[in-house]
Amino acid sequence: MIWFKLAFREIRNNSHFSWFFIINLTLGLVGFIALDSFKISIHHHISNKSRAMLSADLDVRSRRALSPEDLAFIENHLNGYVEKARQVTFLSMLAGEKESRLVQIVAVDESYPLYGKIVLSDDKVVGHTDLKNQLIRNRNIWVQPELLNAIGNQIGSKVTIGQLDFTLSDIVTDTSTGTMFFSSIAYRIFMGLNQAEKTGLLRFGSRRNYHYFYKLPENADVEEIATRLKNKINQKYGPNSALFVNTHNNAGRRIKRFLGYLNDYLGLVSLVALFMAGVGTAYLFRSYMAGNMKEMAILMILGATKMRTYLVLMLQITLLGTVSAMLAVGLSMLFLPLLTLLLQGFLPKGFTAVFSYQSVLLAFAMGMSGSILFCLPVLNRIRNLKPLILFNEDRRSLKLRQRFHPTAILSYLPVALTFWLIAVWQSHSWIIGSTFMASLLISFVIIGFIGWFLLSSSNRYLPDFTLIIKLAFRNLYRNKTAVISSFLAIGLGALLINLIPQIHEGLQNEISKPSTYRLPSFFLFDIQPEQVEPLKTFLAQKNYIPDNVSAMIESRLTHINGVENLQSEKKTTTREQEQGRAMRRRTQNLSYRLNLYESETLIAGRPFSGVYNPESGQLPEISVDPHYAEGLKVGVGDTLTFNVQGIPVQGKIINLRKVKWQSAQPNFYVIFQPGVLEEAPSTSLATIYKVKDEDKVSLQNDLIKKFPNISSVDVSKTVDKILDITGQISWAIQVMAFSAVLVGIIVVYSIARYNSQNRMQEINLLKVLGADFNDIRKMVLLEFGMFGFTASLVGSSLSLAASWILSLIVFESIWAVAWPVTAATILSITLLTMAAAYLGTVKTLNQKPISLLQSV
Repeated sequence: MIWFKLAFREIRNNSHFSWFFIINLTLGLVGFIALDSFKISIHHHISNKSRAMLSADLDVRSRRALSPEDLAFIENHLNGYVEKARQVTFLSMLAGEKESRLVQIVAVDESYPLYGKIVLSDDKVVGHTDLKNQLIRNRNIWVQPELLNAIGNQIGSKVTIGQLDFTLSDIVTDTSTGTMFFSSIAYRIFMGLNQAEKTGLLRFGSRRNYHYFYKLPENADVEEIATRLKNKINQKYGPNSALFVNTHNNAGRRIKRFLGYLNDYLGLVSLVALFMAGVGTAYLFRSYMAGNMKEMAILMILGATKMRTYLVLMLQITLLGTVSAMLAVGLSMLFLPLLTLLLQGFLPKGFTAVFSYQSVLLAFAMGMSGSILFCLPVLNRIRNLKPLILFNEDRRSLKLRQRFHPTAILSYLPVALTFWLIAVWQSHSWIIGSTFMASLLISFVIIGFIGWFLLSSSNRYLPDFTLIIKLAFRNLYRNKTAVISSFLAIGLGALLINLIPQIHEGLQNEISKPSTYRLPSFFLFDIQPEQVEPLKTFLAQKNYIPDNVSAMIESRLTHINGVENLQSEKKTTTREQEQGRAMRRRTQNLSYRLNLYESETLIAGRPFSGVYNPESGQLPEISVDPHYAEGLKVGVGDTLTFNVQGIPVQGKIINLRKVKWQSAQPNFYVIFQPGVLEEAPSTSLATIYKVKDEDKVSLQNDLIKKFPNISSVDVSKTVDKILDITGQISWAIQVMAFSAVLVGIIVVYSIARYNSQNRMQEINLLKVLGADFNDIRKMVLLEFGMFGFTASLVGSSLSLAASWILSLIVFESIWAVAWPVTAATILSITLLTMAAAYLGTVKTLNQKPISLLQSV
């Protein structure tokens, strides 16, 4: 127990160090722990509400209406289902009084939903009788309230969908089902299934999803029934049939995946704060050890071995880490509501974040083990400590020295390996986690090198400034280690805070300046083959030319290099596995053309040789997007076989082409050379460019009147929604990034305080020599003001460079500088740094110089 008592006494006797250590580590842990609890809350919420989100126990989904024979086959294997309901979802145009809008139609029968509820205005919960009377028997629709403002209509007015007129009878204020959780390009509306069939929109080739919902007996094993049904479907229709069986346990997969991605990336940002807290913790511990070398030497003279000395110090760190974890848990509980508020636009109705015991365990594991790992390189320096230094009159012998030794390098490996593994675990991806750590280390090295270079240059080439400025520069140079530690924390924080707004600003400018014409004005889809030529004629009369007209053929991937593409049900553990599985399972849209669009670039292989000749004896040529190829683990020379309306079509990959998907042109993962798919059933896509803003509404309305089945998307409005979403995400990321800056400010405060104590005699000597108190205060503020300004300027500059590179690679050079955000970042960080430094030195500054004279 003596070692515990000794460790506790050291904590108590060095209370200032202990508190700074605790506060620093606590701030680093808060965001990380809160996000872990947020992720667990999402999982629990979706699991608890899964039946209501699916509106059933089991769902059989198809891209075509199932025949009575198909339904009889399915229902014979459901062990006596209790109830069933039908739903069809598809996109179409809705023509209002003033404007038209793309909508997602949710067509339901009178039994929907089997679980959950739909709430209309005045908090009215819909019953089956309401569905029958309002939607099934009459041409009424229920809409999202936002749609009314978009089309300029009121409740009770008429709108046109397809070949029918409908009445806007009510608005949907809430639904526990999974149909309204996400902002998307289309507003959702409810209508009767029988009415949807009369619109003429459910024709062949239209993109629609047929859902057959089933409510099973209360004690039924849903997963076992679903597995058996899948096997029976595979036996009858083949493993690559277009029938999908989902249970309520898989409901909310879309929202879970989206929020999972968002949570993971926010977690990586919070990992920066934790990393910087670790750097600050190591510096504080180094300062503490440097001031307590004498006590440790005395401990060794009294008989303590170096291992015992290690034990005392590690006990101190462990106790401080435990207290930090306890505080982090408490603050995380307060932070969770803020995080929920920031992301409320993406969360399901009724979501409540709840702190979990798993997060508590993670907090203590990170608090105790993390603090030891970061302090390990400093602890390693005790190896050079010899008790003989007590008898050496040279006070420099008591300083903490570092000599080269293999263990010095090895002492950094545990923390580097731990953070790398945490990054991989947080992102659920070896590639993303490794890339993040590499980017973090590169940024760390660049910012650190710039800080070191500026300090060294200021010492060698100091201009002929006033005495106060010279002293400020000298003080910064004499404390290089401390200054660079804070420089890193503040620089990285400024980089993160300023990065996302630059990309967001570029996208915003692209939408607000349509004269560049990078994006089309409209994107058209569901064009039937017989409508292509009439559509061209119609648009030509209005002086528009439909560009990039592309056929789209539905298919399913059945074989890869002659091996059957079996649908694996194994649980995926990484994002790469999840993406690969999605590539194999998805319904694949194919197209054909000879030349590349301007949004495509050939990166491997050769162009198409021409129109396919069936008598050549060669396989048809196909071009594949590299991401799709990576998911399937194929490349140039491999073969793929697709099921197109029951007919196998095989092709050979002859090139990989990079697609700029943000161009909003009709692009596809897989394109065949012409001469292969022309006879396959298809619909077409097209784009229209250079439509003036004042002409968009009239053109869209005229399109609906002439071609009611063709859907058109106003690309600028779609991107506006995307910008709104990215704006919300940007706020969340900036809040996380600010925690890294806050950690840096705490380190600045502790550095200023410790440096002021070490420079107490120097400051008092300046007072004795006649320096004015205000001059000394100006020196301190100038010293840390220059340091904070430079660190934030370097971090913000790096964020501009990083955002430019990202825009070049991902967003087709759409880039602009958000100057207000950049200026606010630099100014606020500079002022915070100066305030922290002043608070840390005010006690020393106010001390009377008589203490110096008394010590002489």
